[in-house]
Amino acid sequence: PTGPYTEAQVLEVERLQSPPQCSIGAERGDLLEVRYEGRLRKDNKLFDGSAITFADGKSVPGRGGDSSLYFVLGKQPVGQFPPAWDAAMAGCCVGEVRKLAVPPVLGFG
Repeated sequence: PTGPYTEAQVLEVERLQSPPQCSIGAERGDLLEVRYEGRLRKDNKLFDGSAITFADGKSVPGRGGDSSLYFVLGKQPVGQFPPAWDAAMAGCCVGEVRKLAVPPVLGFG
């Protein structure tokens, strides 16, 4: 069989930028501030983000002009953020930049 669900459903996390010093990373229950862009793997097309303005000047509804979102690691309500964020952001330090490749099973659908 072929299709999106025949491939391994693996979360990939790549550190793009790390702070010079970090003795304690994010743990369950910590409040995290996140800026993100959601892009499709196959063509890099932008589909979501914490602060997006499209070429026609329209922005993503419900963001209120904020450039970041806040969530509590490991304690977010189901459906509020992609489940992948809990696993991918554990151990993250202030100022760290990570690139996530999220499989459908850990995304919103």
